[in-house]
Parts: sequence; structure tokens; C-alpha cells
Amino acid sequence: MTKKESRIKKGSKPKEKTVMSFEICGKNYKLSDYDLALKEHKDNFKGYFKTLKDLPYTHRVLKGNKLEKIKETPIYIVYKNSKHSLYDCIKENRDFGAQLQQITEINSLERIHEFGIVFEHFEKKDQYHAVIYETFRVLQDLSFSLNTARFALIQAHRILHFRSELIWSNGWEQLWTRSSWLNNAIVLYNSCFDKLIQSAWIGFESYNGYQKKQKGVPLTRQDLFSKKGIDRIYKMCDYNNDDIRNRLPVSINQIVSPRYSNDFKTIRNYANRIKHRGGMRYKDLFPYGSILEVVDENHYSASRTQITDDIDAVVNEVKDYHIAFCEIVKEVFECIMDEFNKHGYLNQHINKVVFKTSKNDNNNAIMETTTKQNTST
Repeated sequence: MTKKESRIKKGSKPKEKTVMSFEICGKNYKLSDYDLALKEHKDNFKGYFKTLKDLPYTHRVLKGNKLEKIKETPIYIVYKNSKHSLYDCIKENRDFGAQLQQITEINSLERIHEFGIVFEHFEKKDQYHAVIYETFRVLQDLSFSLNTARFALIQAHRILHFRSELIWSNGWEQLWTRSSWLNNAIVLYNSCFDKLIQSAWIGFESYNGYQKKQKGVPLTRQDLFSKKGIDRIYKMCDYNNDDIRNRLPVSINQIVSPRYSNDFKTIRNYANRIKHRGGMRYKDLFPYGSILEVVDENHYSASRTQITDDIDAVVNEVKDYHIAFCEIVKEVFECIMDEFNKHGYLNQHINKVVFKTSKNDNNNAIMETTTKQNTST
């Protein structure tokens, strides 16, 4: 490559970019200038400003005088060239979390089924016990993962984390914290889809008779009775595989397939980038691009090949995924319960005592359990 074709930018190190700052009483401060701002405005806040970093890290309701103080305090967060009051930051994050539905129907089914077995023996239905129990166990794992992913997504949406082990400086560390939560949320949501498919794979016994290779050992119901066998059942459940997809009931594919091919494709690609390509690159975390500037478009440019995403846009994409995914979880769960009841797999004690089935306005079955739901926020 000749001198004419390329050049390296000379000079000092690029000026540090400030991606987030405070505006207090009309004056702008870097996040690291907390002590200076406190000193200059101590009379205005009468000691309140020193409590800024001590605001709750968890997502909880602020009440009474504390909420009013936050609302009236002239503290603004400057982010992406726009100002957000401290009160608005808290309220917007709370409203964001309220949009992320929690599914209580699939929680505690594993334990409830155990109680049902204690109270009423299955008699001739003993052979189905493993099918139901393993299905409910996968749904319980799905419930845990979905709530964890939801919590991580709420943290990713929060533009300012008051409590952090990182030193506040120019806002970069805040974006790093958010990106870590967001990457965790993406991977968890992607695994939630796998768990949902596994629940149908086992619940409808679609695995029964399947063999991966022509000379392979076919899966049977007896594989549910050992760790090695159940591990084989899970490993072979891959919705990308046409053979697996074709073995699932038509009703499940009608629910899942359209979303999998369209709405869920983006999140799946994000998860693959995190797992196999070193992670996501968010624009404000990589503001400088490459030092090497290539003038001739016919030659390589590191800046042109770098894939970056806007962190706030990705947060909203994952939020839309959560909303859509919760809908198909309900529909798949309803199909599984219909299958169990159609074949008389569930004993009368569970149907009469533990579960109360009702119909809502959308004619979707709702399961209400008699146990308290322990859900994360």
C-alpha cells in the first residue's frame, strides 16, 4: 500500500469523549466531578446531593418526601445531547419494567405436581409420571431464566447506575455496565426459547423413536429415567433441525415457526455474536474506530468492517422480543396442558384442588396456583 493510498493520523491521543454528564443548577459537570459539584451547591441541596449515589440500586417504589425531593431537585443527566431529570430517569425505568410481563402460570408446576403424586397415586398412569414431571421441570427452568432475563433487561435500560464498583468518569463505565446487563439478557432470552421448545419436545413425547443417525439408538420414554438418557433427549432437541421441527405437533409449529423465522431472528443473531464472535460492539463504547484511515476504497479499512449497534435501540428490540415471547409461552403452555388433560395424564387431585382453570377475554387458559409466586423484579 503506497503513501498516497493510505495515511496514519498523526498527533496526540484522541480527546476523551464524554458520553454522559450532570447538569446541576444550569452548570455541566463530569460524573467524576461529584465532589466539586457537592462543594459548589451544598447550600442549594442542604446535604441531599451527597445521598445521590445511595439511591436504591434495586427497582423499587420511591414514596413520600424522598420522591418529591428527587422531583424538585435540579439535577439532570445529559445523555446523547438531551437532558433527563433525575426523577424522569427513575420513572422511565420503572415504566419500562412495567411493560415486561411476568408469566406466573408456569411457576411452581414441578413442586405442585409432586404434591399431587403424594395425595393421589397415579395407579395405571405411573408410566406418564416422568413425562409430566420433566415437562414441568423444564417449564420451571424457563420461568427462572425468563425472570432473570427480564431483570437484566431492566438494568440495561437504566441509563445511570447509582451504585457501581466502577469509578465515575465520563460515562463510559455506565455504558459498560449497561452493555454487560444487556449481553446477559440477550443470551438468557435466547436460551429461554430453547427451554420452551424442550417443554413441547418432552410434553408431546416427540422425541420417542427419534434417532440422530441411521444406526443410532432411538430415544424412548425410558430415557427419561436416567441422567444420561434425559441428557440425550435435550441434546437432540434443536429447532434449527428440520427433522426435529417436523416431529413436533402442527399446533406448536403454527405458534412458534412464524416468530422464529421473523421476529426472533434478530435476537438469535445477537446471541450468536456474543457467544461466537467476541460479543456485541456498542457505538459509544467504541467511538474512535480505527487509527488507520484508508483513502482508497479498494483497500482494507478496519472502520468499514466494524459492526456496531446503538445500545438503546438494542434494548428496545429485546423488549419487543420479551413481549412477543411471553405470548407464545402462554400458547405453547396451553397446548401442553390440553394434551395432558386429553389423555388423562393429570390426576383428579391436581385438576380439582391445585389448578383452577378459567377463561379470560382472549379465551386463553389461565392457570392459578395456590402457592405464592416468587418472581424477581
